[in-house]
Amino acid sequence: MPTIAMANAYQFTAKQRTRFQRVESVMLLWCKAGAGQVTANGQAYVLHPGQFLLLPWNHAIAYYPDATSPFLVAGVHLIPDYPPGLPPPSGVTHVIQEREGGATSPCGAGSPPLCTSVIPGAFTRFRALEHCAEYIVAWAQRGRRPAWMARHLAEVLVEELHLVIGASDHAFPPQLHTLLSYLHDHLAERISLPELATHIGCNPSTVTRLFARYLQRTPMQWLLDARMDRAAHLLVTTALPVGEIGRQVGIDDPYYFSKRFRQYYGVAPTVYRRQSSLLVR
Repeated sequence: MPTIAMANAYQFTAKQRTRFQRVESVMLLWCKAGAGQVTANGQAYVLHPGQFLLLPWNHAIAYYPDATSPFLVAGVHLIPDYPPGLPPPSGVTHVIQEREGGATSPCGAGSPPLCTSVIPGAFTRFRALEHCAEYIVAWAQRGRRPAWMARHLAEVLVEELHLVIGASDHAFPPQLHTLLSYLHDHLAERISLPELATHIGCNPSTVTRLFARYLQRTPMQWLLDARMDRAAHLLVTTALPVGEIGRQVGIDDPYYFSKRFRQYYGVAPTVYRRQSSLLVR
């Protein structure tokens, strides 16, 4: 039966570098704010808010936060098959290769893999997974973590992860990672399909096929999702005027931004901010 071994969030500093040669867990890692690069099992992935990695058992990982906007990351460590007779795990074994700051925590149980390779993804496709993962982190930070609840939460998480695994034939190709990173870095700018094609040295139809195959949407649909995600995040976490938030996600006309946001979330930006702020408090 699966169990949650550890869950937390961590804010990196600009110059911090953290590497682990082996982590004995299946880990769901995601970026909450900022940006940075994660190298997992030898492959580099650029992470922006809303992007996640599903990491297999005994993965190697290194974190390289952005120099100007270091990422805030969160992670849930899962043991897919934890023996019922053992006491609940108190943490996860991290074998250190090189690390600056922080502490390690032990966990002695072995486990079969839930996945065998790194699977990248975006919460825009897996909203239930996002809510489940965020709840688990908040639950773990509360301090009181009964074993029965760790197992029940793990079962829910595993169900959501199976959807991710089933939707991912294999890891995204490097061209798609390059495009996603470029889009996240240029959300405030006008972006065209030919521009994306030029960025990776191919034709527009190739870009469209990449998005359709791996993300089940067009590049412009994905861009709108990312912009609305960023706008919702800024509404809840900043006091920026609605018009300025629109400009930061590439929509200069405040009226048009409010209209698109209302179409996407069902409420006006000001209402979303008020309702979400109440929930946060």
